[in-house]
Amino acid sequence: MKLFRTVKRYKRKLEKRFSHKKRTQLNFACDEKIVTGIKMLAKELEVPMYPLLEHLLQLGASEVLEITKNDHLKEELCRHLVQEHLLVPVTDIEPPSANAIKARKAVDFLDAVEELAGDPKALAEIMAKMMKEATAIGHPNEL
Repeated sequence: MKLFRTVKRYKRKLEKRFSHKKRTQLNFACDEKIVTGIKMLAKELEVPMYPLLEHLLQLGASEVLEITKNDHLKEELCRHLVQEHLLVPVTDIEPPSANAIKARKAVDFLDAVEELAGDPKALAEIMAKMMKEATAIGHPNEL
């Protein structure tokens, strides 16, 4: 029991040291599946839940902010929020966004190139060559 109190006291000391005065606690009802998923992610990443939740809120807010710039997308988002989150007792975890999939593919590609290159200098040469070729061709969205 004494060990548990010592660990708890140390945890509070760390939280005080790394917490910021300008943080606000959000208390709202959330679907149990989402909470369980967040707990599992936090355990997998070996971090507390609150920095993970803050990161997820930050990512989601940036996505929503971008959507609000388009009136049609904003209307669709409002409809989705009401139908899929407000008026239902349980929500499901959605598949990853296109941006998350692109980022994962880019990281996988870089890992494969690094593995093939074998050393950082060769990797830098490969990446420089690829960047030179990409700028010569032009960005696909600009064509």
